[in-house]
Formats: sequence, structure tokens, C-alpha cells
Amino acid sequence: MRLLTFLTILPLGLIFAGQAPSITRDVLIIGGGAAGTYAALHIPPDKASFALVESSSHLGGHAETYIDPATGTPIEVGVVFLHNNPTVISFTSRLGVSLKPAWAFSKGPQQATTIYANFTSGEILPPPSEFFARLALLWYSRLAAKYTSVLSGTAAVPPELLQPFGKFMDNNWISAATPIVYLLGQGLTPILDIPAFDVLKLIGAPFLKTVFSRSFLSPNITGGMTEMYGRAAEQIGADNLVLNGHITSAHRSPEGHIVHVETPSGPLTIKARKLLITAPPTLEVLKNLDLDDTERTIFSKWTYSHYYTAVISHPGLNSTTALRNVDMARPGLYTLFPTLAPGLHDLKFGSDQDLTLEEVKARVEEDMRRLNGTLGSGKVEWKIIRKHSPFGMRVPAEEVKAGWWKRARNLQGRRATWWTGAAWESNDCGLMWEKVGLMVDAMLSVPQDDGRKMDEL
Repeated sequence: MRLLTFLTILPLGLIFAGQAPSITRDVLIIGGGAAGTYAALHIPPDKASFALVESSSHLGGHAETYIDPATGTPIEVGVVFLHNNPTVISFTSRLGVSLKPAWAFSKGPQQATTIYANFTSGEILPPPSEFFARLALLWYSRLAAKYTSVLSGTAAVPPELLQPFGKFMDNNWISAATPIVYLLGQGLTPILDIPAFDVLKLIGAPFLKTVFSRSFLSPNITGGMTEMYGRAAEQIGADNLVLNGHITSAHRSPEGHIVHVETPSGPLTIKARKLLITAPPTLEVLKNLDLDDTERTIFSKWTYSHYYTAVISHPGLNSTTALRNVDMARPGLYTLFPTLAPGLHDLKFGSDQDLTLEEVKARVEEDMRRLNGTLGSGKVEWKIIRKHSPFGMRVPAEEVKAGWWKRARNLQGRRATWWTGAAWESNDCGLMWEKVGLMVDAMLSVPQDDGRKMDEL
């Protein structure tokens, strides 16, 4: 059935509500973070038309660059680095963005001396054995590679991956690597209690390949990630992009979709043959997207962490010293790491509770006061602070055991709707983009009247 025929059988009040202007596209993408932006630019212009709706004022989601006003130095406060893989190189090249080694993972004058501290007690501890930690991490990487098909969603999750991550590491005699995974998996809070499956999804063999080779990359442009996604917006084009767009209602059907969006210029109706949802699939985010009972039941099981990132200054922090919290059992401050801007440190904080920015500031300042013997007295100056939530979306182990992921992936193509993004793949955009591209290719290959074929993939 053609889209025009589909539209004519709907109530006129739905089509012409408020006489809003309308556009028609083959694909409507909801969510303009890393996944949605990549998906839009992955669609061949000669194969399908698209529109992208993003609720914020910019593309890129958590990717944001703070520019130090004193020196002009870019500091990434969201996505800190990219992986050195063909998908990343191809995408950034298309945007005209060259890449350079991410400084925190490169040798040079800014290599920091790390102080290990228990931010709960204020105790300063000796550094762990680097030899045993690296050895354990290598074995962890081999274990992760063993579960590649499981982590990609093409095989059932075995019981050993449903146990808490801390227990998984202990049972495999590789707990010496736990602090490293804790550091790399910032935002997965509390990491010791999270099912091993969800930790390995983020910190798996592909991620560790980049760690071992020290080949993390960052944009070699003055505006950093923010400028990179700005270039993506230019390529997508104003005719296909709605920023600050908020969905107010929708009618979804296997034959096509009608989505009503409130924009800064007023209401807009978008009619699309297929729907690609890359936004976090929480019930709150999806509340106006005409969910049916099956979708609502599946998405009601999500749980997630809350991740906060900031740039601060403090008189007791110098440009060659980093602080790491070794208390993995307590959500809170992860690291204070020097940036390339003199006097400024990057801060990462995780919580299993939804905290306000003021609550996070108070917690951080309390933790830092416990380190007065190391930092000395002084006041924290907050340059920028951002909240990344939901982060590390996952479902309880008992739901995974009961086949939740199989049911969730069977939604692909159902009601002419496809789902991808961080919740489905990984919070790491450099590793996620390849999967997003495959999903877009699969979506475009499915005839409009037979979306259920996606269940076979």
C-alpha cells in the first residue's frame, strides 16, 4: 500500500490537526545523538529521503567541547576519544575532520602522575601492581572475545555473564584488572553489582584492542567534537533536520507513520514510510510515539545509571597530577585528570541515583575536602558540568535470562519501526557506528509491506 493511500484512510483530524505544515520522507530518524547523526549520513541520497528530529539544540548527544576562554584549548566533556577503526576514519573523513592521537593516551609532557585515593575515607594508597593488572586485563580481553556472538545479540546469554561483574572477575581469577575496567567503564554504576554481560558489552575485545595499542583518536580541529557534529548538521541540511523538536503525538502503522512535532517555528507534521528510533528507548522518551502493549512491556524493564562530567579548577590540583578513586563499591567521583589547559582538570562522576547538578557538586566538594591533606584547602571552581542520563541502559539479569533481548530484537521491523543506538549496541560511538550502519542497510533493504523479515536477521 502506498503512503498516500494510507494517509487517506486516517481521520482528517489527525492529518490536518492545527493545519500544521507537513513534509514527507521515506525515513524519519528520531534522536540526533551519535547514532542518529551517523544513520542520517549513512542513508544513500539516491536510495531514500529522510528527516531527523533531535530534541536538543545540537547534534551529537553527549559529545560536547568546552573551549577554555583563557587559552582557546578545546576540552572534550562528553565523548573524549574515538577508536582507530575503518568506520571512524571513513565517517570523520567525510566530515572533513582529520584525527590526532587523544592526548591522555599518548606519551608526552602532559603524561600525568596518578595519585590513588579512597575518596570515601580520604586515604592515599600505593599504586597497584601494573604487571599483574595488565596480565589480568589481557586474560579479560580473551574472555570477552570468547563471548563475541553473545555480546552482539546473536546467541543466548550464558549464566556466567548474568552474575555480578565483581563476582565474574573473582571467579575467573582476574580481579587485578577490575580497577582498570572500572576506570574505562566510567558511568556503569555500581560496576561490581552490574551483570557481567552489560560491562562486557561496553568494555569488550574491540574496545581493549584500542587500549592495548594506545590508538585512541580525537578530532584535530579547534572546535573538537562540537565542531565535528556541526559539520555533520551542515551535510544533513536544514531541510532534513529539526533541532529543538519535541514529538507531541504520533500514529504508527506498518504502512507508514504520521508524527507531530513541536518546533521553535511552530507545529510540524512529518509523514514517513519507515521509522528509525535512535533516542534512548525509555517510556518517558517514547511516551508520545504511539507505543503498543508489546513495546511498552519490553521497554518498561530498562534500568540505567547516571553519568556526570565537568571541567573544574582547584588550587591544590596541578597540571601533572591526576587523582583516581579506588573505592569501586561506592558510586561517586571517578577521576580528576589534568587537561591541556593549564589549571583545568576533567572530572567524571557516576551515580545509581538521579542527582541534580547541585547535588553532584556538593558530593564532589565533600569528597575533595577529605583529601585536604593531599590537595590542601581551596575552593572548587566549576567551569562546566553536564549530565549524561540515561547511561549504560540495561535490564535485570532475570529478564535477560528469560529472553528479554530476543523479544527486544524481534521488534526490529515490526510496525515499520527499527531501533538502534547506545542502548542496543554500546555507549561508545566509535564502536556503535558500524552496527548502526548495518541496521540502516537492513532497514532500507526491507520492503515496506514486509517489515517482519527483520526478525530473521
